Amino acid sequence: LDLVFDTIGYLWVVGLDSDQIHRFNVSNKSETQFPFAGQFRSVAFFENNNELYVAGDIGGTQQIWKFAIDGSGNLDAGTLYFDFGSYYDGDINSMIFADNGELLIATSAEESLIRLKPDGTHATLYPGMIKEGAFGLTWRDDEIAIVTITGDENSINFLDMFDRRRAGIFGF
Repeated sequence: LDLVFDTIGYLWVVGLDSDQIHRFNVSNKSETQFPFAGQFRSVAFFENNNELYVAGDIGGTQQIWKFAIDGSGNLDAGTLYFDFGSYYDGDINSMIFADNGELLIATSAEESLIRLKPDGTHATLYPGMIKEGAFGLTWRDDEIAIVTITGDENSINFLDMFDRRRAGIFGF
């Protein structure tokens, strides 16, 4: 369901019906699997700390887990980063990072976009502005986030985040 490249060039892939985090080495066409109990929907890479984040149904609730990537491209045991299901309904569909570590989460719930800061504080981003059912999320450039909405009123939304490199995600 989701994929992301890290700075070394590995392609990380997660998807439903797989309790594995897949790492592909594009240069030699090899795959390494990292077992982890969960049904994953999204993966994100935070370059500043060389960390991989996976999200989905883990232990019966929507969670985000963080994994450090060592110099050989292997994952540590991982730690729970955010128990999304304790605060919000719906599924985590996509995640992206601002350079300062703020995580933007696209969800299937009424709160389509959630802003999660590194200190653990979180809130709906632009409440009421984005329709329910955010599915895809990516950066167009330094300032624009693109959010796709699925459902009765499919749409592509362009959000001006002002400056994700210096100040992080603007919004509240």
